[in-house]
Amino acid sequence: MSDLLSEIIAKLRPEDGLDWHGFIVGAVVAMVIAVLFQPYLATAATNLKVSVGAPGYQEPNVDVSVNEMPVIYPENVSVDDFDGLKWKEDYSLYRVQIENTADKPVEDVELSLRLPGCSIYTNLEGPGITEGMDSDNYIQPRITFDLEPPDGYENRLSTLGCTKQIEISNLPSNEVRTVEYVVTREFSRCDFISGYKPTPEYNLTYQWTADSEEYGVELSDRVSGLDDDYESARSPGGVGIQTTLYPSNGEVSYAYLVNVSAPSLEEGMKKCVYTPTSSNITASR
Repeated sequence: MSDLLSEIIAKLRPEDGLDWHGFIVGAVVAMVIAVLFQPYLATAATNLKVSVGAPGYQEPNVDVSVNEMPVIYPENVSVDDFDGLKWKEDYSLYRVQIENTADKPVEDVELSLRLPGCSIYTNLEGPGITEGMDSDNYIQPRITFDLEPPDGYENRLSTLGCTKQIEISNLPSNEVRTVEYVVTREFSRCDFISGYKPTPEYNLTYQWTADSEEYGVELSDRVSGLDDDYESARSPGGVGIQTTLYPSNGEVSYAYLVNVSAPSLEEGMKKCVYTPTSSNITASR
């Protein structure tokens, strides 16, 4: 093919003031350049459309709402919807909804949400709950000693997550994902409350696609309508040992071991994990 093209070009001669040889060579070079740079030009065009919000290229909007739900559960009654959790008077139920209000899907949704207290139970199924999401504690404590106490001792350490990380792999257009948290703002001895920073701010990230190009969204906002709930959670009460936590994203939060006195957090945890049972205390006397 290249030999034939060279032969044709060689036979061409300037005629009527036209340099056909240069014309053909220039056309071929232009075609090669167009083929090589077409992907980059298409990407640049898509980026421009996204940056100006052209029709069909607007950044999709994802809404986050947190609402306290009305509950009527008697004290100390097991709640079937929460796997038999015994309800207490100081418990509250909060429903978190993440909604894609756009006409295009979003992916890899991650929501870091501070609760107005700490979670006793996470409800990912049942009435009003949608599937397709995961929820975990934003910060997981690392415990380097055995949590299985020997005979005559019991583990009273209870870890409560106060900041939740919610993940959704795919959120189609105009769909909602829902999760509920049973939350307390009253704590007992040996409660280890992790990621404690009860303010209504949250961080949200997600991905979306336009013309096969991926774009990321990062935003911070505030939960509305729950200022009093967050205000009442700001003092954990009965703090024994406090430590500052520094996650990889640099956002500082705190952890407390309630009503325990010890030289260090690890020693305090060991006191809770290796708590003598009443029979062991009697025998030691």
